[in-house]
Amino acid sequence: MVIFIRKFAGLMVFVAICITTYALQEYSITHQLNLSNLFVGDGLLLLTAIRDFVNGIPLENVGPSKGVFLLYALPISTGHMQWVFVTNLAIAIYGVKRFGVGVFLMFPFLLLSLALPSKDLIVTVLTLEWGRALIKGRFGIALAIAALMYVFRDGASIIAAACMLALWLSDRYSSKRMVLAVVVLISVITFSFSLGYLSSFPVFSRVAQVYQMSSHLPCCAPPYYFARVLGNSTNLAFRQMFIDELGGLSALAFTYFVSGVFIIQALLLASKSLIRDEQNREVQLVGFALFVSLAIMSLSPHVQSRYLVPYAALFLYVAKGTYSHKRWSAYFLVSLVIAFAGIFINRLAPYPLPPVPVVQKINPL
Repeated sequence: MVIFIRKFAGLMVFVAICITTYALQEYSITHQLNLSNLFVGDGLLLLTAIRDFVNGIPLENVGPSKGVFLLYALPISTGHMQWVFVTNLAIAIYGVKRFGVGVFLMFPFLLLSLALPSKDLIVTVLTLEWGRALIKGRFGIALAIAALMYVFRDGASIIAAACMLALWLSDRYSSKRMVLAVVVLISVITFSFSLGYLSSFPVFSRVAQVYQMSSHLPCCAPPYYFARVLGNSTNLAFRQMFIDELGGLSALAFTYFVSGVFIIQALLLASKSLIRDEQNREVQLVGFALFVSLAIMSLSPHVQSRYLVPYAALFLYVAKGTYSHKRWSAYFLVSLVIAFAGIFINRLAPYPLPPVPVVQKINPL
């Protein structure tokens, strides 16, 4: 009974935080605040696309993420964006009841994503369910969840399927380190081909075409691949601009920074679990999946650190119970020091970081 009351109280506190955050987001639209960027940029892009879909664009023209459009079409069609928040809040409450509030506290940009359509929220919850199914040996359910991910974020589905294949090979040959090395080697070799060649592959083709239109920088060589591995591991922590172009504080930058610190912590703990066989099988399994996902997602010419969040959240969810509070805190402090060192080094770079635009200049609600 006491446990139930504590869980219920924790859930109510979480709901109160979500509602307060949403109220602050609405208030920021019509009032000048020193706190800006309370909306996730991808949500704004999705909102525009889904509004076009609601206004008559055929479903076959909206790309592979049809599930996102179908999920949010009805709330958006009402003209009241509060229903989008209610939809996302229901997904978040489900995630909290299944996996605890820690996921949202460690990756707080998910709280800011509740106001608008969000692939990140959906894929994070699905990845946690996918990992739980794998841990329990329910491979059919895990495969079904990986397939379901495709209608929300096709790349996430491919990564989950690749992780399952790598996990099967690691069990077959009893060496996760060897299989991970092979995955990285194959990724490096694949990344050595021209971008035009890689564009012929499904899923990757769209990303490659966007990159060719938006950047002139080379990307197809092993050094560039490892640069993207580093970027996907650290960019959320290392490359945030906390002050926007008007001199206000960027809320999104702070939430991304906290999320980036926990990604670093997850990678440190996952490295330890693979190098030293002192952790239980479940921790090794999700740690292996974290590194495989990093290797696969780094094939994209774009650095998209947010895509690593679901696997970092999965690892920390599984691993948290195996560490004492003291050791967990020690790893967090080390991760924080690494993050601040990365920020300092980035500020010494010879190129300036661009100013952070104020997102709420656009009225999303």
